Parts: sequence; structure tokens; C-alpha cells
Amino acid sequence: MFDVLRTPELREAARAVAEREQTAAGIRAAVPERIAATDRSGAVRVVLDVDGLPERIEVDAGWRRTLGSESVGSAVVDAHQAATARRATAWLSAQSGQAEPSHADPEPFLHDLGARVRQAADARGSMDAIVDEFDAVLHDVAVRAPEAEPVTAYGKVTLALGLDSSLACTVDAGWAAEHTADELAEALNRVLASARADLNGRAGPAPARRMEDATIAMLGLLHRVAEGPSTFEEH
Repeated sequence: MFDVLRTPELREAARAVAEREQTAAGIRAAVPERIAATDRSGAVRVVLDVDGLPERIEVDAGWRRTLGSESVGSAVVDAHQAATARRATAWLSAQSGQAEPSHADPEPFLHDLGARVRQAADARGSMDAIVDEFDAVLHDVAVRAPEAEPVTAYGKVTLALGLDSSLACTVDAGWAAEHTADELAEALNRVLASARADLNGRAGPAPARRMEDATIAMLGLLHRVAEGPSTFEEH
């Protein structure tokens, strides 16, 4: 049976993708799945998930001793920025650790990639459709994404997440002064969950993932060509 990775050109392309995946996997393995940081007062703590999005907001029981009620919203923003900076440092450190050429066997990655290319070949995508997808990804990257819609709880706590990983938060000072740390955290996490859902709805598939899928589709088309003219049909 014809091996999609047998030809030098396809194998070289596949190996490049495999090595990139291998490097990315090494970086992901070196970075903690959850990274957290507090604001400067230590009263508010933000936890980032594996994708770098805020997953949880915590408020210290003694927040009134170190943080005024008028500063709760800005403390959430500060804690998020601190956690994001800590995550960026961890990623840079992990990337430095991957700077040397990897000697690990790339064959498992090549095997998985070969299966994806064969599936793409079976799907019989057309050149026009693949080129259109490349163009669409580049267009979507260039066009400004919709702004985040702030989410509000009780009319007193507002939070928004941007596609650039930014976070905005405001908390009514009078309302905050009348509530406990647990109640503040509950309200903050309620709006956070809604803001995450809104972000997912606006973001769609990541451009890098779409570009990778289009590349796989292109390799699948090349595989069909390599099998012979009789197997190649324009659609």
C-alpha cells in the first residue's frame, strides 16, 4: 500500500510538523497546568487554566484589612496581570529548555500525522477550498475581533475577557463593603463563568489550529496527486 510519508517531499514536510508538535509538547509538559498569583495586597488571587484563561477568583477572608472596598475590581485586574506575567515567564523558561535540538524519536508524531493526512486525502478536498481556508484565516487574523461584552452580576460586579487575554473588572464599592469574602468570590466567579462562555463564542477555532488543518488538507491533496493522475479529480 502506498505510504503517504514515503516520498521525500511529503516526509520532509511531515517531519517539520512533527518536530514542531514535539517541541510544543515538551513546552506544555514543562509548564504547570494551573498558574496563580495575587494582587499586591494579597487579598485577591486569580488562577489561570491550562490555556492561560482565568479559571477561578479567590478572595481572602481578611480582605478588608488590606484592601479597600473601592479597590476590589482593580485588585482582580492586578492579580490577573500578575498571573499572566508568571505564566509568560514559565513559558519563556520552557522554550529556553527546548532550544537544543531534540533527540527524541519523532516517529510517533509522524505516524499520527500520516493518519491525519490519509483522512484528508479520503475527504478529497479541492485546491480551491484549501486556498480559500488559508485566505480566510489570514483575513480573520487581520480583522479586529468583536469587543468583549461585559457581564454583570447583581448589577454590581462587572467583568469582561478580551481575545488578547486581557481582563477588565469593576465592583461597586458600597455593595462590596456589605459582603463577605465568600460572597464576593461567588459573584466574581459567576460573572467569570459567563465571560468565559462569551469569549468562547466570539473566539471560534484558533487561527493556528485552522492553519494546521488547512496544511494537513494540502498534504492530503498532494498524497492523492502522488498516488497518480487517475486518483486526482478537481471538484
